[in-house]
This record gives sequence, C-alpha cells and structure tokens, in this order.
Amino acid sequence: MVCYPLLQPRIVVRIWDHVIGTTRSPSFPTTAGAFQTLHGDAGSGTTDAFVTRLNALGSELVYSTLLGATGSESGESIALDETGAAWPGGSTEAANFPTTTAAFDPTHNGGDDAFLAAALALLAT
Repeated sequence: MVCYPLLQPRIVVRIWDHVIGTTRSPSFPTTAGAFQTLHGDAGSGTTDAFVTRLNALGSELVYSTLLGATGSESGESIALDETGAAWPGGSTEAANFPTTTAAFDPTHNGGDDAFLAAALALLAT
C-alpha cells in the first residue's frame, strides 16, 4: 500500500465509494481519462483538490482526478446526482481555476473562492 501526503489530517467521505480531499503530492494517483492528471502548481507547496472513486472493495481506483490551478485548492464536499455523477465542491485561491463560459462566476474575487465543479460523469460508471 502506498500512502500519499494530504494537507488535512482527514479525508472527507460523503458517499461510501467517492472520496474528496486535498493533497500537496506531485505524484497523486490519477486514472486514464481524468479531468486533470498533473498537480496544478507542482513543487510550489500549494495544494490541489482531488476526487476519487474506489471499487466496491476499496482496493482499486475506478476514477481519480485532481482539481487545481496555480493557487491552493481544497476539496470539501461531494454529492451525487440521480445519474450517479459526482458534483465536487471546495475552495480555491487561484485566479486561473478552470471554469466554463456558462459558470455562475468565472472570475476570481480575491482570497478564497468557493467552487462547485460540473458533474464528473466518469465517476458514475
């Protein structure tokens, strides 16, 4: 078993097989097809949020992605919709956190901004 350093001494688990949290690790495990496979600002000491889905035994990654940019991000909560897609939420300090043109507020407003990421459909399979 390999342990990866987390910023916080806890991992927030909202749904038994979906995990959200925060990491500083530049080698945090991600899976093929992940939204983001590289730390947003590796080597700078900043953090990225992560979203991971485990198999039923908790022994393998079904899906794992980072969510981050050049500032620190923190994964705080996760919800599943009726299709099983995951909606991660947290905070970011980054002015370049990934957003879409349809985002409620695509601009950084200083300090920590909250985020609710679009549904990650790959987590549903």
